[in-house]
Amino acid sequence: MWPAVYKHLLGFGSAYCVGWDIRLLDDALDSEIDQVLGKPNWSLRLGAGTTAYALYAFALAVLLDPAIGVCLLTGAYAVGMIGEPQVLPSKLPGYVEGAVLWAAAAWRYGLATAWAALGIMIAVQLIDDLLDHAQDQWLKSPNWTGRLGQVGTIIVCLALLAILYFLDAWLLAYATLTFTYFQIRERVRPHG
Repeated sequence: MWPAVYKHLLGFGSAYCVGWDIRLLDDALDSEIDQVLGKPNWSLRLGAGTTAYALYAFALAVLLDPAIGVCLLTGAYAVGMIGEPQVLPSKLPGYVEGAVLWAAAAWRYGLATAWAALGIMIAVQLIDDLLDHAQDQWLKSPNWTGRLGQVGTIIVCLALLAILYFLDAWLLAYATLTFTYFQIRERVRPHG
């Protein structure tokens, strides 16, 4: 029994560390708008150390479970780059860079884990867009709820979650616990 528990602790720990990595990187990108809106932001607290702590969180994620850590982060990056035509320092448009990185993770760790991680990150984006719809409308930020409507977003998200449950229920569970933690931290205890 202990090996199974240990495996799940490592998997959850990896997902949790990726959650921190994404939170820190997202805060670094959104620091100016968060400051204007009065939203808590880790990069405003950590300053120049934000990127170093994000790398530290990712290193921990990879040490705990390399497949989960790499696939979740590359999935998040790929989702974040959807529709980004700007050419990045790699000389690739953002959406191509995200796809190449995700494909490399799929090649290294297997399609099942990579697809599950990508699906999880799409679901996270849909839920986040649903929760932030009013703010994103005000900021004129792209938002899937604006494109699909609230009911459409919920239906797509529920269908995706059902598929993910059958694809990798444990990875979905680790990500759900992590996402719930960060939502509580951001929305229920914003300054805690």
